[in-house]
Amino acid sequence: MAKTNSISKVLIVLLGINILTYVSTAPTKKCSVIKTGQYFDGSTGSRNDNIKSSSDCQALCENDKACYGYQYQGSSSSCWLQTSIGILYDDSSYAGGYCIGSDAKVTCTENLPNMYYLGDSGSAITNVATIGDCMKKCDADSTCMGWSYSSQSKFCWPQTTVYGKISDSKYMGGSCIKKQSPYPAITLDAYRQQALDTHNSFRSAHGASNLVLDSDLNDIAQKYAEKLAQTRVFEHSGNTLNGNAIGENIYEITGLSQPMYAKGSDASTSWYNEIKEYDFSNPGFGAYTGHFTQVVWKGTQRLGIGRALTSDNATLYTVANYYPPGNVQGEYVTNVLKSS
Repeated sequence: MAKTNSISKVLIVLLGINILTYVSTAPTKKCSVIKTGQYFDGSTGSRNDNIKSSSDCQALCENDKACYGYQYQGSSSSCWLQTSIGILYDDSSYAGGYCIGSDAKVTCTENLPNMYYLGDSGSAITNVATIGDCMKKCDADSTCMGWSYSSQSKFCWPQTTVYGKISDSKYMGGSCIKKQSPYPAITLDAYRQQALDTHNSFRSAHGASNLVLDSDLNDIAQKYAEKLAQTRVFEHSGNTLNGNAIGENIYEITGLSQPMYAKGSDASTSWYNEIKEYDFSNPGFGAYTGHFTQVVWKGTQRLGIGRALTSDNATLYTVANYYPPGNVQGEYVTNVLKSS
C-alpha cells in the first residue's frame, strides 16, 4: 500500500535554544519490480479501459490497497489489477509490475513440502537447523516476504519477492504475504449499465437519441441468455414484447480465464465494429452488419440486456433486446446515419 507523506520531528538543542525542524520523507512505493515485455499472471479484476501508459496503470495499483500487481497492454490501452502474483511470462505486447509492499507482510505460517516460490533472494543463511528456524529468520527481517529451505544442506534463503511455485523434492518454501480476496465480479446491473453506456456513446455519434433500460426487455433477454448457456445452440429467439416484435443481438465469447469479469461494453463494441462492413451509399440489411445497424437504429428507444455463463464456466452469452426493433426494410436511410 502506498504510504502517505510523513513528517518526522527532530529537536535540536543549540546554545540553550530549542529549534524544531521538520524532515520530510518520501512515500514508499510498493510497485518496486517493473517489467517491460513481461507480466506476472495472477487473479485479475475487470479491465480498466483507456489507460494511456503503463505508468498510469502502475499508479492505479499504487493507490489500490488490494492490488498486488498489474498487467498493461499498450495496443488496447488496457490495464488489469491483480490480487495475487504468479509465474512471470514473456510477452512483448505487455508490461507488468510486482506491487507487494511491506504492509502486506504477515507472520510466516505457510509451509509447502517439495515446493518453493520463485523470487529474489540474497545469500543463503547456513546452518539453519529446521524449517521453523528458517521461517523465524524471515519473520525477523522486515524485507523478507517468503523463504525457501533445504533440509539436506540446512540452507535457508529469505526472499524479498515471491511469485510462482516450482515443484522440487529437494526444497520446501512458503510465502509470508497476506492473502487477498479476489476483486468482485461484475454484477448483472453493472454489466447492463456498461452495455447501455456503450450503446449510447455509439448512438450519439450517429445522431440517435439515448436508449433506456427496460425491465421487461431485461427479463426477456436474461431468460434467453440462460437458455443459450444451457443449450449452447447459438441462434436467435424470435421473442416478442406483449406480442410486438423486438430486435435482438446475441454474442458469445469463450476462452476467458475469468468470464464474469468481462465487461458489458465488450459485446456492444463487437456489434458496433461491423460498421466497417456497412455501405452507407447502399443502405440496407446485411448478414454481416445487422448487429451494427440495430445498435445505432435511430427509432429504437428501449434496451434490455441479459448475461449467462455455461455450467463449465467456458462460454459467456450476452443477449440484447430492442424496442421498437431496428433493421426494418426500407427505413435504413432515416435510421442508420453516418457518424458525425
